[in-house]
Amino acid sequence: MSENEFYAEFESEDTQKQQPLPEKLFGKKQNYTPVHKFRGYCGGYTALADDGTLVFVKRFDSCNKKYRDAIYLNEARFIPLLAKEGITPKLLDQGLYEPLIIQPFIEGQNLEDHISHNELPSSSKTREIAIPLFKTAQKMHDHHITHRDLKSANIIIPHTGNSPNYKKPYIIDFGFAKRTGELDHLSDLFGTLNYQAPEQMMGGTVDNRTDIYAGGIILHEILTGDVPFNISNRPQLYRAKRKGPIKLEIEDERIAQALSKATEPDPQKRHQSFNEFIEAMQKRKFWGWLAPKVGL
Repeated sequence: MSENEFYAEFESEDTQKQQPLPEKLFGKKQNYTPVHKFRGYCGGYTALADDGTLVFVKRFDSCNKKYRDAIYLNEARFIPLLAKEGITPKLLDQGLYEPLIIQPFIEGQNLEDHISHNELPSSSKTREIAIPLFKTAQKMHDHHITHRDLKSANIIIPHTGNSPNYKKPYIIDFGFAKRTGELDHLSDLFGTLNYQAPEQMMGGTVDNRTDIYAGGIILHEILTGDVPFNISNRPQLYRAKRKGPIKLEIEDERIAQALSKATEPDPQKRHQSFNEFIEAMQKRKFWGWLAPKVGL
C-alpha cells in the first residue's frame, strides 16, 4: 500500500458525532439508563442498571459503520477470555437489540488523564506505574492476542479510596485486537497514529512487537507528560519514526535505553516481549569496582 492509499483510508473514517443521551439501552439481562457520555472512538456511557449498579456501556454508535460489527465481535470474544486473568473488566451483559458491551464501572482514571493531572514521576515511580502495565500486556500476549491500539487512554488505573492502585491496571478497548496469525476484517492500519509503530502506519506485518512499540510511547508519556512527536502531518510523522529509536536524556540510563530499544523502527531490533522490556528497565549497571581482580 502506498502512502497516499494509506492516508486516503484514514480520511474516509467516520468522525465521532455529538448525539444526545439515549433514554434507555436494552441489554439481554437488564436495561440501562445512560447518565454520561465518554469521549472515544466508538462511544461509551456510564449508565445505571435496573438493579441500581453503575456500569460502563459501549454502544459503538460512533464507529465507522463499515467496521462496526467486526469491532463489536472482537470485544465480545476477547473480553471474557482476558477478564479471567484480570487483564480487562469482565463482561456483564450484551445488547438485546443492538451491539452493546456492558462492563463494571471502574472507579479511577485512564492513564492519559492521570498523567495530565499529576507531576512528572521519579524513576522509581515510573517503574511503579509502567511495570504492572507491561506485565498485564504480557499476559494478553501470552494468549496470542495483539491489541493494535495500546495507548494511555486505553489503560485504566483503578483507585483504592482516593489513591491510584498501580498494581492492578486494566487494558480496555479490544475492538481492533487480533490473534497471532489470524486473518480478520479489520485493517492493520487502525489504531492511534501517535502510538503506532512504523510498520503499522504503512500496513505492514503487525504482531506483538507492534504493541511493544506502543508501550515505549506510553513510557515516554509517563516520563515527560507527552508523546514524543508533535507532528500532525501523517507522512512527516511516519518519516520521523523511521529515522531511529527515541533517545530521551534522563538520569536513569536503564529506563532510557529500554525505551529506546522499544521504539526501534525495525521490529526485530525491539524487545521481543514485554518481559524483555521489563527486564531491561530493571537491569542494573555493572560497576567495575565490584569485579574481582584478574592477573598480577
